[in-house]
Amino acid sequence: MGHITVACLNFNGLDSLKESIASVLAQTLKPDRFVVIDNASTDSSRQIGVDMGVEIVDADNKHQFITGLNAALELNQDKLFFMQNDVVLDKDCLKNMIRDCPVYNFIAQPVIYQTNREIDNAGMDYYWPGFGLRRHSNWWGDYNWRNCGLVTTICFMTDVKYVSFDTQFSPAYYEDIDWYLRTKSTVSHILISSGKAIHRGNHTFSQTFKKRQISDICHRHRVKLINKHYKGIDRLIRLTVTASFYVMKKSFDVVRDRWVSYNNRK
Repeated sequence: MGHITVACLNFNGLDSLKESIASVLAQTLKPDRFVVIDNASTDSSRQIGVDMGVEIVDADNKHQFITGLNAALELNQDKLFFMQNDVVLDKDCLKNMIRDCPVYNFIAQPVIYQTNREIDNAGMDYYWPGFGLRRHSNWWGDYNWRNCGLVTTICFMTDVKYVSFDTQFSPAYYEDIDWYLRTKSTVSHILISSGKAIHRGNHTFSQTFKKRQISDICHRHRVKLINKHYKGIDRLIRLTVTASFYVMKKSFDVVRDRWVSYNNRK
């Protein structure tokens, strides 16, 4: 089974970190090491980890979420289980992830649920010209595991130590797709359907960015992804189509906002 490290990334998780830590401490399979990576929080959430007796590693937050991801990878001795501070694990999550992961050189994720118990993320698919879309249905049938298109960075387990996340995708978004494109030929991307976790839904980023800002970040990072991984006419076509989609979405957002504003005045 090897050495298992759990790393919970915290940034200003005052109203979520305690529950996340408690879910790790309650695991039926105890990790060999449990670390809260505090990403230079400005609230008092770091103290929650201290009070609960958890090891704290301080990160400088220079590249925001990417800083925390890479700080976690540096802890990996054999297998690393990474989670955001708005993730709560089922009590058997870690045990089932370890039991049902059938390969070495892998990155694997549990099935991630919303707080209403509907599926939030069961792996992601990568689509032309450069989009990642999450799977959120019971697509895996009776299998305990199955290859994903790619694994989300909300919550994952890996034994990979040699590939860090690219800081040009700071603060976040599309770092997981870039990681997938760089590793897909050598690393198995796997869904462990027996592993279960609850995600409170962009809790961290919603504190810092508004919905439209997140949309703009995603577009910029999609362009970065295409420029990084594609060349020539293929790149040009992808960028053109991506820009067209973005303009259409912005136009739709304007129409929607005006419609909502008009109806609110009634």
